Amino acid sequence: MPQIDARGGIGLDSEQKVYHFLRSQIATQALLPGAQIVEGQVVEQTGLSRTPVRAALRRLAYEGMVVLRPNRGTFVAKPTPKEVRDTYEALLVLETQAIELACEIISDEDIARLRQLVEESKSIFQRHDFDVFLDNNRNFHMGYVVSCRNKFLEKYIGELIVMSNIHLLVYDDFRETPYEEFDSLREHQEIVDALESRDTERCRKALVEHICNTYYTLGLPLKLRADGAPLLGQPPAKQRRRGGGK
Repeated sequence: MPQIDARGGIGLDSEQKVYHFLRSQIATQALLPGAQIVEGQVVEQTGLSRTPVRAALRRLAYEGMVVLRPNRGTFVAKPTPKEVRDTYEALLVLETQAIELACEIISDEDIARLRQLVEESKSIFQRHDFDVFLDNNRNFHMGYVVSCRNKFLEKYIGELIVMSNIHLLVYDDFRETPYEEFDSLREHQEIVDALESRDTERCRKALVEHICNTYYTLGLPLKLRADGAPLLGQPPAKQRRRGGGK
């Protein structure tokens, strides 16, 4: 029976330990989409009481990783294709606005931090630590979103990125993608280069390409509904196993 891992070690309270344990189980697909999470089993696996287990489940439900169904229990989220498309369409609108605002005001220090996150993602991906990979991916995108200095864009994009990470867990094949085919790493690097160039149009194009490529390589049947911008609504010419990383 799996026990709580090192991420639930010193410095984390009981709720955080359960939260990281369950999120790791979902990220590694030890808990599959649609699977029921039995509270008593989590108590046994973690050695913690029901109170932090319930608190962690509520937190995961708020983030969209699990679904709480009254009188039925808690289940790993299984987003529909329409929910995934809605998320990426919203990201195309909001995140491109954020990067355009950030482009002219982001600090050299913040750009250096983004480069560091790209470098860190290489070793994270190679050692298949997908729970940490999701944190790295979120921190990368939020790095320039925060720099745009708009608290509402920061709030809503942050929520959408959490949802898009869930979609990667459900639909993407990045766990099986060879490192040399990990296109998201190249795309993240291009986003950083564009920000450093202070070229607004280059920033926008790099991000739109990244979001669209990530969406279309999920293999869903619905096209993005967007008009008037390069690459929007156009699937990549070559559908490749690329690894996620929206």
